[in-house]
Amino acid sequence: MRQHVHLSKKMQSEGVTIILCSNNFKKTIKPYAQSLNCQYVCFCLKPSPFGMIRAWLRSKARLSEIMVVGDQVFNDILAGKLMLFKTMLVSPIDSEHEPSTVTKRRKMFKYFENKILDNINPF
Repeated sequence: MRQHVHLSKKMQSEGVTIILCSNNFKKTIKPYAQSLNCQYVCFCLKPSPFGMIRAWLRSKARLSEIMVVGDQVFNDILAGKLMLFKTMLVSPIDSEHEPSTVTKRRKMFKYFENKILDNINPF
């Protein structure tokens, strides 16, 4: 957690606004956002773009200034792409302690994610 706080402070000192967009509820995401001293949008319903729209309006940023960083192709990255934002796929922070629903979803979509990342038509 210290690494996340350090990275968040460094990014914010460089003028980067961080807004966490989570499918989780407020009680789950708020403490994490507070520890990083950043804004958050909960119950985003990703990959639906509605949560991303709420974050974009809150940020007051131009389209060219936004990047979605996420660890799930079919949630985070797809939501960003639907909004025409730049996207960056990263490895999960802590896959050992993630909810079982996320683990199951990762396993279920792994084949398609690999095909997309390899730019191969999965069908």
